[in-house]
Amino acid sequence: MANKKLINEIVKKIRIESGIKQKDARRNVMSADAYSRIENGKKEISWNELIGILENLNISLSEFVSIYGEPILTHGLREKVRMLYYEIDSVEAQEQLIAIYEQLEQTCSELQSCEKSVYFDIKQIFHQKFPEQINPITKKELQEVVSLVKKKKGKQFFDEDYRLISQTILDMDKEDMELVLDSLFPLEQKNISELSKKYLSNLFLNCLTPMLKAYDHDMVEKVFSIVKEHKFLYQDSYFYRINLSYLECFYNFLQTNNVYELEKINDILRTLEIVGDKETSDAMREEMKEILEKKGRSKLSCNYALINKI
Repeated sequence: MANKKLINEIVKKIRIESGIKQKDARRNVMSADAYSRIENGKKEISWNELIGILENLNISLSEFVSIYGEPILTHGLREKVRMLYYEIDSVEAQEQLIAIYEQLEQTCSELQSCEKSVYFDIKQIFHQKFPEQINPITKKELQEVVSLVKKKKGKQFFDEDYRLISQTILDMDKEDMELVLDSLFPLEQKNISELSKKYLSNLFLNCLTPMLKAYDHDMVEKVFSIVKEHKFLYQDSYFYRINLSYLECFYNFLQTNNVYELEKINDILRTLEIVGDKETSDAMREEMKEILEKKGRSKLSCNYALINKI
């Protein structure tokens, strides 16, 4: 019964995120009263009803399962990887992590979006520490994500789509990055979940960082214009607000050589240290050093994500 109730909740979540009204979701499937009872968890949904509603929501059954069913099963795996991250100095944790990675790699072509995002997490975060055992994200894998974006352009993107894209855009070339940005934006505030806001805010950081490293100021300007038009994505997040402010101040300094921008960055770094987030402030200092030394885009997510959190 709990699983059936969960399906009802997932159907409601999809409808709301898609911006579709109840009358359109139930069209040619059931009455208004019956559909209302489904969304309120008072009526079990039959197989035929589910198929009909999904058709009205413009989502396939396989996508329904991969985006909304599988993450429930994958949550435990992601938590396991998170735990191993904090225990990674132990041999046992290293062996467990590599075993998980190898299992995912063997079935990579069959992984659903949620499973693939865990796979990319492992590659992104642990490749530098274990370069012999864990491979970086490959060009082929990046193109798979770009193909997903092309396929879904003009349709509804969901939480796991945004997670996958935000993980990989850091390594994309400029052309693919532009394609992704043009496919995703602009967005309407009403149809974006809190999780999607987080992933999209992370996407902003992961676009700005490589373009600053490449000294591609036209692209940086484009990303910042999108950022400023979508404040609703990060306005409630201290972490993303402060990181975006830091990147904007640093970009302004590169453009003007105005030391006032450096003073603002120092204020941001001190604030982070006061609240105990020395890891992020140290990462910002290292990032600025690399950009000023014009090392280019050689050190990206396939090796180490500077300000990316698990």
